[in-house]
Amino acid sequence: VTVSRAFNRKALSRDGMPSLVSLGGSRIGCALETVATGPIPSSQIMFVTSNDDGKTWSWIRQERTLIFASRKPGYAAYAPWLTRVPGGDLVCVFTSNDRADKSDAPGTPAGQLHGDILMSCSDNQGVSWGSPTVVYAGGNRNYMPQIVITDSKTAVCLSLDHASNQFIAVSGTRTS
Repeated sequence: VTVSRAFNRKALSRDGMPSLVSLGGSRIGCALETVATGPIPSSQIMFVTSNDDGKTWSWIRQERTLIFASRKPGYAAYAPWLTRVPGGDLVCVFTSNDRADKSDAPGTPAGQLHGDILMSCSDNQGVSWGSPTVVYAGGNRNYMPQIVITDSKTAVCLSLDHASNQFIAVSGTRTS
């Protein structure tokens, strides 16, 4: 079963780094990194769903839902991590070099990438996603974020900061 690819089968499709979450019942959501289907294949984060325990996926019927795309051609977004907040909202953290002075060349090794940890939220099961906010910038060399929401509604985000060569954990609570 193909979980995700561009709806237009003639378009470039390079989907990977999936993160799954239960949406309740037999529904599953998946955030993934992919490339824009336009003339410049910038990477972006998209979302697909399954209503039948992963047997079929929404990309077959319609284009994937966009979580994040850089405003700058050639910039990257990668390594999404998806979680569900108690109460049902979805949170996706990911890495992007959207705020960097210049983009990294395709194929740059992970330890040399420039990126901040960003977060986008959905309050409608992934139908739409809010504007991204910066979770952690540090030395702008961050990678592979993960996030968990505790029962007390504290968010804890862990990521690898290549600038300091250590894992960084930041925490906070939602204010709105």
